Formats: sequence, structure tokens, C-alpha cells
Amino acid sequence: MLAWSIFFVGFGVEIGVDHVLRIQDGNIRTGSIPEPLWFLIQIALAAGALWLAFTATETLRIWWKRLLVVGVQAAVGFALYAFISLYYVVGTGIDSL
Repeated sequence: MLAWSIFFVGFGVEIGVDHVLRIQDGNIRTGSIPEPLWFLIQIALAAGALWLAFTATETLRIWWKRLLVVGVQAAVGFALYAFISLYYVVGTGIDSL
């Protein structure tokens, strides 16, 4: 639960900062967090969350079970991340599909 919270709260803060920067710029399509930094923050959040999720499965002694539990959580988390990202980008008019 902590891993999920860290990732999604951090991602929410990142989206909030990005949105404020875009609003201050006056054009929703410009003035945001630079794209490399945008993705670097998400990669760091994901790596930290995956590490926390993996260490939380220490009670499972068999490695493949630990990897399976973390893998399923990572897949569900990635699906939620993709939905939230697309909702933000399309919903605010930054880009369209």
C-alpha cells in the first residue's frame, strides 16, 4: 500500500505542478515541465515503488512468487498510470488522440 501511495501521490503532485506551469504560461500546450525531467521523475517514482513492493514481499520465501506478486501489481499500476496520463493529456487539451 505504501508503494502505491508513494507513486500515485508523487505522480499527482507532478501533474499538479505541470498544470500550474502550463496555466501560468497562458498556453496549455507550452510552458510545462521539460519532457526528459517529466519522465525521469516518473521512472524514479516507479523504481522506488517497485523496490518497496518487492521488499514488502519478504515473507514469501520463494523468489518466483515474490516476482509474480510484484509483477501483477506493476501491471495493474501501469494500467492505472496510462489511464491517468491519457486522461490528463486529453482532458486538458494538451494533445489529442
